[in-house]
Amino acid sequence: KMRLIEENPVESTEPKKVYVKPIDYYQPEEVIRLRDACQNARERAIIETFRSTGARVGEIAEIKIDQINQETGEILIKSEKSGRFRMIYMDDDARHYYKIYLDSRKDESPYMFTQSRRPYGKMTTCGYRTIIKAIGQRAGLTCRVYPHKSRKTLGMQMKEKEIDLGIIQEILGHASPETTSLYYAQSTAKKLREVRERL
Repeated sequence: KMRLIEENPVESTEPKKVYVKPIDYYQPEEVIRLRDACQNARERAIIETFRSTGARVGEIAEIKIDQINQETGEILIKSEKSGRFRMIYMDDDARHYYKIYLDSRKDESPYMFTQSRRPYGKMTTCGYRTIIKAIGQRAGLTCRVYPHKSRKTLGMQMKEKEIDLGIIQEILGHASPETTSLYYAQSTAKKLREVRERL
């Protein structure tokens, strides 16, 4: 800014290469196995909530019961990264199993999910990761099993149904459309195979 250097010393430097790995997401049969491996309503409600909402683990950890519309499944949350408010959605299966879990609770915690033992404190992000990983091991899955994978799976499901990238960005709560297009603009292997088979 002070014009002390007349030439840019890094002008000829090549830009840093950014390698984008293929999205890690669940196959339909893996989701079925996760569901079947749940041992109680709490575990099933957690799996269904992550699958249905596509929310980040830190966002789900902060949800309180009074934020949930039990009739529609709508939940207004504050995005963990952008700080903006957005609506996430629990579908019929998620609402069904969450109601069973909620009716079984005997605590007075205001949070959506609580720890399984007294004093029934708020579930931590580590707690969610531990539970979901344990369900994956019980299901006999050889792939990685973690909360964020459900978010990626929802994104890929929308991508395969050819939903507009702007809608995907809004549902997943990406602050920038560049983030959405970086991962979800590329065609899936299934889509490429279908195109090749039509040739």
